[in-house]
Amino acid sequence: MSFGCDARRSRATVAPSVASFFAGNTSNPPAATAASLFAMLPVVIAYLFLQKYFVQGLVGAQK
Repeated sequence: MSFGCDARRSRATVAPSVASFFAGNTSNPPAATAASLFAMLPVVIAYLFLQKYFVQGLVGAQK
């Protein structure tokens, strides 16, 4: 079993899923924009909760 590029949508990561959504929905920009925003949402939420640790890591790296 290969863990590289998997053509099945159920095993695709977010980036290929959004790319395939853009390819199929070029005539619907609002839906494509919504797909991109939903893909970014978990990363933004994680950053907001872990921002303190990101800043501590950056400040600690400068010393």
